[in-house]
Amino acid sequence: MNSIASTAVREFLVRRYAARLAGKDTSGDLLPDDYDLFRQGIIDSLGILEMVGAVEAEFGIELDLENLDAEDLTKIGHFCRYVQKFSQISMDTNPLSSSPNGADLSP
Repeated sequence: MNSIASTAVREFLVRRYAARLAGKDTSGDLLPDDYDLFRQGIIDSLGILEMVGAVEAEFGIELDLENLDAEDLTKIGHFCRYVQKFSQISMDTNPLSSSPNGADLSP
């Protein structure tokens, strides 16, 4: 697994929800870090699961959200930084666990 930049996650989420953000007269470029996708009505409770699943599929990771405060899960900046940090920790603890294309390289 490669380390995932928080900016890449943010760009992915902004693209994914561009139509909904536009419907709220909000530009993805202007979203503050504490912009809450749930509280602003961009995603609903099921949408939280879909968002996490979409990020996992897009970046080839399986997130462990145990260490992310539930209040921060839908705040774009907090979530994106968590994905970055999680990918770095996962890479540090098992750098040979997978190749860039997701193939398992572990013995």
